[in-house]
Amino acid sequence: MLIPDEFMEVAVGKLGQAAVEFFAYASFFLFVVLVATAVFLQIQQQELSKAETAFAQETAYEFADQIHTTFIAGSGFRQSVSLPQSILGRPYQIKISRSGSPNVRETGMVYVEWKGAGGQLSFSAPTVTTAYDATTHAGFINVSGDFIIINPASYPGVKLNISNENGRIRFSRG
Repeated sequence: MLIPDEFMEVAVGKLGQAAVEFFAYASFFLFVVLVATAVFLQIQQQELSKAETAFAQETAYEFADQIHTTFIAGSGFRQSVSLPQSILGRPYQIKISRSGSPNVRETGMVYVEWKGAGGQLSFSAPTVTTAYDATTHAGFINVSGDFIIINPASYPGVKLNISNENGRIRFSRG
């Protein structure tokens, strides 16, 4: 059976139009899926950043509270504390500002620093004193200028001793 040429031209034109429409619709829906995925990933990244900051804030204030307890308890008091190994899977360090002069009457600061998705991040909390000393332990407790630096990720599970020695707070490996 032979099909007249005018019917063949119409049939081929309709198939071509259907293919173009199919690819147009498919492209549109693929674009919508990609935009929705990008928005979802952006929101997820923001939530992760907020969670990291909240955890760092909790860690800084809890550490400052441990210092406060040791300071208020008086000379001879000693406690052993556990530190989180990481901030939501990211290594961090605690920096405690100190003064070399015992006559300085100001508050110190605890800084929790970590490398987040947006780069180097930090959260600070005030402490009751600037009179700090440390027994250094390679990689775990170091002294650098006016800071004592504690790296909990370098020795997972190791406790930190905090003691009061005549009004000076001393940090040592537990």
